[in-house]
Amino acid sequence: MKNSYLNKPEIINFVSMLIEQVNLDGYTDEDFIEVFVNLFRPWVKSNHGDEVGKYPMSYLVKKYVDEFIKDIKIDVNIGYSTGLNQIVRIGREIARKGIYQLPSLNSGNKFTEQYKKHLEFIVSTLNLPEYITLKFIEDSPNNVDVKAIVDFQKLLKSKEIPPSPHQISSNLKKYFEDYLGIEYGSPAHGKMDFYFNSTPIYVGLDEWTKNEFNKKIKKEIKNLPSAEKNISSLKLILNNTRFKVEIKIGWKRDSRWIEHHKIKEEVRNLLNSMGYNTEILEVTST
Repeated sequence: MKNSYLNKPEIINFVSMLIEQVNLDGYTDEDFIEVFVNLFRPWVKSNHGDEVGKYPMSYLVKKYVDEFIKDIKIDVNIGYSTGLNQIVRIGREIARKGIYQLPSLNSGNKFTEQYKKHLEFIVSTLNLPEYITLKFIEDSPNNVDVKAIVDFQKLLKSKEIPPSPHQISSNLKKYFEDYLGIEYGSPAHGKMDFYFNSTPIYVGLDEWTKNEFNKKIKKEIKNLPSAEKNISSLKLILNNTRFKVEIKIGWKRDSRWIEHHKIKEEVRNLLNSMGYNTEILEVTST
C-alpha cells in the first residue's frame, strides 16, 4: 500500500473532527433533529427523485429511514423508537461520527487557559482555609468543573469553620460574572457550563479513619463511664454539603434519654482534649 502523509492543516482538521465526534456537550434534541433533516431530505431527493423528496417527512422517515442509515454507514439501534425520538437518536449518531458538523458559537478557547492569572487572583480573594485547594478541570472548551481538595486531618483540627461548597461555588460564579463578564449556559451557544462538585476529595481520610477513628477515638469513647451501658454503635458520616463530619452514636434499646445528652457532652469534651474542633467533627445521635 502506498504511504500517504497529511500536511499540518490537514492534521489540525482531522484532530478537530475527532474532537467533534465525541464532544456533543451543550447540544439538545432540537439540534439533532436539524442534523437529521439537513441530511435526510437531500438524500431522499438524490436517491429517489426530487418529487419523492417533497413528500411529508413522516412518510419519508417511515419508508426510507432504514435504507438511509445503511447507506451513510452509521451504527444506531433505533429499536422500537418512533417519531421525534427516532430522529433525535439518528441525528445524534450522525453528529457523533462527524458526518455532519454542528454549528457552534464556542470560540474553542479554554476558559482556564485564557483567564489563568485571573483565576489565581479570584481564588486568592476567596480567603479559603489553607487546607482547601480548588482544582479546575476543563476537558473541552468552556466546560468547567471544579473540585475541592481537602486535607482531612487539618480540617478536623482547624480553628476556623470553612465556607460550604455552595458558598464557594456561588462566590466563584459571581466573580466570573462581575469581573470577567462570563455568561452561563451551553458552550455551543458561546456560554460557559460551570459545575462545582459538591463532593470533596478528602486527602488522608482513609488513613485517619483506620488509625485515628477506629483505633483511638472509638476506644476512648467506649471507655467512658456510661458508654458500655448506653452506646450500641459509633459511625462516621461525611457531611459534604458543609465540609463537616459526624460521629453518630447509636443507643441501646434500654438506654435512657436523660443519659444521651450527658454522654454526647462527654464525647465532645473528649474530642476537644484530643485537639479536634467539635463544630467540624460533630457529635450526633440516632
